[in-house]
Amino acid sequence: MELQKRIATTLNNSAQKTSYKKKDTLKIKEEKPQEISIQVIKKIPNSLQSFVGSCGTESAIVYNTRKIEILNQNIIAVYFDTEQIIQEEIENSSSDYLLFKYNEDGNLLLVTDKTEKKDILANLPFSLSERIHDFGSRMYVTLLHEKRIKNP
Repeated sequence: MELQKRIATTLNNSAQKTSYKKKDTLKIKEEKPQEISIQVIKKIPNSLQSFVGSCGTESAIVYNTRKIEILNQNIIAVYFDTEQIIQEEIENSSSDYLLFKYNEDGNLLLVTDKTEKKDILANLPFSLSERIHDFGSRMYVTLLHEKRIKNP
């Protein structure tokens, strides 16, 4: 009888310790999802409204900025209406969406479109690539540089 009481007490104590441990291990820290705050630029500055990039002899693309969204301090999304001009005539009109990604110092790292994860500038004619890069650098200075100085 004494043995049965000790076994029962031991089992009971063991069960209490186990259930306590289970309660301890089941504590899960619930984290709230981070809010994504996209800032849409309502009035596009004149210096960012459009640019033209050469694609070779008698060929160019006109980029007209339709919408700019600041996704965070390092990424800006731009929606363009584009016109491909060949021998002074509009051959094709379309829309483009480009992501401009910057490092912490504000230097343009790469430009991607919505389908690719790599820098699209490497596959474009040099003159067009240079114009898109210039636009991206100018956009950073115009939209983000002053904010970083005011809110470091």
